[in-house]
Amino acid sequence: MHVALWDIPPADCWAAAADHLSVELARQPGRLLRHGYADLALVPTIEVLRNTDSYCVLPGVAMSTWSYPFARLALPNGLHHVPSIALPSESDFEALVARIVLKEHYGIEPDFQLGGSCEARLLLRRAAAAWEGQALDLGQEWFECAGYPMVWALWVMRPSEATPAAVDMLESLVIEAEKNALVRAHADGVASVLRKFWREDLRFRLDALAVASLTKLREYFWYYNVTPEVHDLTVYEQPDTEDVHWYESFQR
Repeated sequence: MHVALWDIPPADCWAAAADHLSVELARQPGRLLRHGYADLALVPTIEVLRNTDSYCVLPGVAMSTWSYPFARLALPNGLHHVPSIALPSESDFEALVARIVLKEHYGIEPDFQLGGSCEARLLLRRAAAAWEGQALDLGQEWFECAGYPMVWALWVMRPSEATPAAVDMLESLVIEAEKNALVRAHADGVASVLRKFWREDLRFRLDALAVASLTKLREYFWYYNVTPEVHDLTVYEQPDTEDVHWYESFQR
């Protein structure tokens, strides 16, 4: 089985857990899945919600966080002096989260500029974690705004190709990924903010809290014109499984 992972630092836990499979870290894992170059993928939530007909979400497992040191708004002049924010390439999801929390939480609507030279800027991945100045953690800000952990990515397969065996394999992977996160938390030289993230803030389950967060995201995506409507998600239901009732909140 070929597995495509969204190329973000937390995906390293999954990559280590799936070292016996063919694994590829990619900026656009959904494209690899849709075009048949992968069988299973960890895909940004925004990509899944924009293309709901292209994906079947696997139950029980996702990537969500309470805080998220790998997506931060660097604000050298403070929160209330932000006329514009510079964006890196391939940051549409994180930029949307920034736009939502700034407007909904703080009543601020700055101009977002791709590749701009603004003093305030969106930092991603390890550049975000290394920033030592004043900043907003987008995972923490979403939690304070919505009351739920931010669901950054979902595990998906092509429609009609999900199987009980794939779900069982993913369940085995999540156990190993959780162990790998704890190993990272206790590694020598890890910054305290990252130690806390690996130990406490990174979540691997598509549980009721993650589902509630996804419901909020679906509504915001519609409100901010990311999707033309509040899209339903197709979630695979294992045969003879009764514990699927809370997935109904994906559908209106």
